[in-house]
Amino acid sequence: MADILLDNGDITPSLYGDIAVVTSYDEIIQSAINNIYTIYGENIFHPTLGNKIYGERLKISQNSLDLVKKNCIDVIMTDDRILHVQSINARYDDDDKHNIYISFTIVISGDNKSVSSSSIKIYV
Repeated sequence: MADILLDNGDITPSLYGDIAVVTSYDEIIQSAINNIYTIYGENIFHPTLGNKIYGERLKISQNSLDLVKKNCIDVIMTDDRILHVQSINARYDDDDKHNIYISFTIVISGDNKSVSSSSIKIYV
């Protein structure tokens, strides 16, 4: 069964107006993004899954961005299909410093293929 393709949490239509589904590497990226969006402990079936950054009190600083990146890497790496996070970037929204934009590149286990995400926004 295929997963529904999401874009910043919104259902994405296909070219023909149907609900788009995720395929191949896109599914792994979407899974990583969903793990970033999941609050730690929120999933009652997997209480140790999720991003712990949502429970942190952050000041607007480079150290806070580094903590966001570390927590995002930790939660991305809970997927055993991912070999490692090749790079991750985090930056504050210019208009609202509670919003942080994150983008990342992961390497897929088995074929060592690098796959990049689009920029996603989290609210902390």
